[in-house]
Amino acid sequence: MSNHKFLSLHNHCRQGSLRDGLSDVNDLCELSAKMDMSFAVTDHGSVSAWCQYAKACRKNGIKPVFGNEVYINRDRERMFFLRDEIKKMKTADDKGLAPAEKKQRLAELRKLTGEFDEIKKYRHLVVVAKNEHGLYNLLEFSNMANRYGFYNKPTN
Repeated sequence: MSNHKFLSLHNHCRQGSLRDGLSDVNDLCELSAKMDMSFAVTDHGSVSAWCQYAKACRKNGIKPVFGNEVYINRDRERMFFLRDEIKKMKTADDKGLAPAEKKQRLAELRKLTGEFDEIKKYRHLVVVAKNEHGLYNLLEFSNMANRYGFYNKPTN
């Protein structure tokens, strides 16, 4: 494998970022080999394109660089708590409540919804594996985000 002149660290592909990547991994690898470039695949919260990417890189003589664009949220636990509380309040039966109690419940629901809307905002972070150890860490990070932190997107 050759040392390439340029390395692009933030790329999405059709195989891993369904709404954000239009390029095919095979086409990207062929083009990169022709232009003496290399690139990392950093799809949104997904490592699903990595196998196809590695095969295409091997075929075109490019060193694969594995990465991921992760979503981070400092208040993840609070976000999940609020989501569950809002869901309970929306599905609760309030037929026997007095008008003042209904008004109070609606005000509490508005307050929780406002806090939830603010907390659920997330930040993007591009993470790239430097070596094999980093690759394993990145895979574990991705697995944990999908298992324990999923809220519309894998969230860490």
